[in-house]
Amino acid sequence: MFQVLLRSVDPSLGKVDKSSLSQQTLMELFIEGIDNKEEICGRKKPVQDISKWLNLQVDPDGAVTHIICPYSDLTGVLRFEWMPPTVTDLRMNGNKLTGSLDLTGLPVTMTNLMLAANFFSGEISLKYLLQGIVSINLCRNMLDGSLDLVGLPDLLAHMSFYSNSFSGSVDLTQLPASLVELYIQQNDLSGHIDLTMLPDSVEEISLFNNAFSGETDFRQLPDSLNVLNLSYTKLSGTLVEPSGKYFFVDGTDIRLEQR
Repeated sequence: MFQVLLRSVDPSLGKVDKSSLSQQTLMELFIEGIDNKEEICGRKKPVQDISKWLNLQVDPDGAVTHIICPYSDLTGVLRFEWMPPTVTDLRMNGNKLTGSLDLTGLPVTMTNLMLAANFFSGEISLKYLLQGIVSINLCRNMLDGSLDLVGLPDLLAHMSFYSNSFSGSVDLTQLPASLVELYIQQNDLSGHIDLTMLPDSVEEISLFNNAFSGETDFRQLPDSLNVLNLSYTKLSGTLVEPSGKYFFVDGTDIRLEQR
C-alpha cells in the first residue's frame, strides 16, 4: 500500500496538490520512510483507518490534529512534506529518527514541534516557522550550521536547541516578544552576546558550555528572568544576582554579586 501511494505521487509525474489527497493517504506517506511503522499504524493488513492508528488524535471530521509517538524506538526518516495540513502538535521525542529537518512545509496550524533526542542532522532554517508556533524542541540531535534567532514568530515561547553542534555567533537582541524559555547550551556557539534587549517575558536562558566571549553588559536584564546559566563560557563582566534568582557563572570570568 505504501509503495503504491508513493508511486502515485511520483514527482516525475507532475506536482501533486496535497489538498487533493485524503488524510489517510497523507499519513501513510508521512510515515513511509519509518522502518518500523507498525508502531504507529499497527500490524494489520491492509493498513487500518487512521482513526484506529496508535498515538494519533483525529477530530470529529477525521482530520489528524496530534501525532504523539515519543520513546517508541522508531527508526528511519519522516517525510515532512506529506504531513497532514491539520496537524497542530507533532511529538516524536526520544526515537532514532534520522535525516534532515526541512521546516519550510510545516502545517500552518502547528503550535508544537517536539523532535528532541533523535539523530536528525544538517542545517535548519527557522525563518520559515509559521506565526502560530508556540514551542519548538530540537535538542539532543546532530544539527549543525548557524542558529538564526532573528525574525521568529511573536508567539514562540519555548525554544530548546541544546546539545547539538550549532556554531557561529547568535543574536539575542530580537527574540520573540512572548519568549519564556531559551536553551542553547552545549553547542559550538561563539562570539559576543548582547543581553541588553531581552523580552520582558523571558524567565530562563541557558547558554553554558559554549565559546561565547568578551565583556558583557548585564545591567539591563528583565525582572522576569529567574534562571540564567552562563557557566563554562569565556564571558566576563559584573552580574548582580537579586534575591530569589538563580544565576550560574562557574568556569567564567564573570563577577557575581548577590543582593
